[in-house]
Amino acid sequence: MNLVDIVTRIYVINLPERVDRKKEIQYALSNLGIEWQANKVMCWPAIRPNNSNGYPSIGAYGCFLSHLAALQDAQRAEQGWVLILEDDAIFTPAFTTQLPAIAQLLASEQADLIYLGHCQVIGDTKPELGLSLTTQAIVGAHAYLVRIEYLSTLLPYLEGCLSRPAGDPMGGRLHYDGALSLFRQFNPSCRTWIAQPSLIEQRFSRSDIQAHKWYDRWPILSQCAAWARKIKQAKRDIISL
Repeated sequence: MNLVDIVTRIYVINLPERVDRKKEIQYALSNLGIEWQANKVMCWPAIRPNNSNGYPSIGAYGCFLSHLAALQDAQRAEQGWVLILEDDAIFTPAFTTQLPAIAQLLASEQADLIYLGHCQVIGDTKPELGLSLTTQAIVGAHAYLVRIEYLSTLLPYLEGCLSRPAGDPMGGRLHYDGALSLFRQFNPSCRTWIAQPSLIEQRFSRSDIQAHKWYDRWPILSQCAAWARKIKQAKRDIISL
């Protein structure tokens, strides 16, 4: 079974200047037998605005715009499922073994939104192992599936966040993953599933959302930081084997 056989479209959100990340995610997809394919598997150009427009940072604003634009484009497919990946996503060894379960869930018509990867689940109750329904707030949006027909419900809320100010109780100019959690809070009928543990994690690399660390602003130190991240990533890969 191949991932491209069970989803309609895959969007990999990538800033054009982050060639390093594009190569890494391309390698990760290739290991799963997935190659770039027009209107199917797309390297989606991320947006870097000139200002933060009231968002926590320029990167956070660009992240929000990039996810929104990808989902708006996916809506043209009308039906099926869209997978959104950020370009630092890495597939765990468990992803392949869980693919049949994912396929079964997609075909069951019992889900609208599925988090295949996350950073943290907010609340006292931990999700069940495997794939399970959740109503808890979720930190992270680097790997998730959305039922394309459900975009007609999700997109108006996300688009509304652009016009509401930061701190608005309905959700305004905030981080994208926060907007998804608030949407789910206001729309409890959204059938949200989560993979526990994450089937898709994030690679250790310089963030394009958070402000750059001081050592990422100096060429020599930046290279040293990149090497350190690769070593850290390699250690995590060894542990996960």
